[in-house]
Amino acid sequence: MSSRQVKAGGLLRPIAEPFVAAPPAGARVRTRLRVSPQDEAVLWAVGRHLGSLAGRDLAARCAEGRLDARGRAESRRERKRALSAESSSRWAGTVTRVSEDQYQLAARNLQAEHGTLKARMRKIGTRLAVPAGKEQGRTAGYATPAERYSKTLRLKTLEGHRDGQPGARRPFAGTHRADTHYRSVFKERFKHVCG
Repeated sequence: MSSRQVKAGGLLRPIAEPFVAAPPAGARVRTRLRVSPQDEAVLWAVGRHLGSLAGRDLAARCAEGRLDARGRAESRRERKRALSAESSSRWAGTVTRVSEDQYQLAARNLQAEHGTLKARMRKIGTRLAVPAGKEQGRTAGYATPAERYSKTLRLKTLEGHRDGQPGARRPFAGTHRADTHYRSVFKERFKHVCG
């Protein structure tokens, strides 16, 4: 059998000679627009206007909270109608669709965060049920009483997150000030843990 033949299922098949792929023959696409100063001013004005519409629409969607499918459709229809007065129907549709997508992504992220929070609390609680330095079945307690105590404080902190003490959070659009307020409330309540 020659080195150019391979046995596959009992039959020998020839292997093609190696080859080099041809260089790409496509056209080059540039992402940077070369515009005149007047066109640039128009693009910035349009961008600012659409950005302000998008921000207002996202804030309006977040204020509505959780909606079922019919509620989402009704909300989007009303918001699109309001935005169409200040822009084209096509842009209004795009803005409302993007706002809904952003809201749904934020809601899924918060739900996932809540799930991991519960898992961490369950894990710490399981290990706290075992005395320090001991084992019960497959569960080992924390190595030292000091580590066990620090984990009880950590569990209280996580329970505070879960119970909404820094704020039962939902997706919101607005300034950083609101999130900063939640953080300051959290730090004040748990300053002995945060240091």
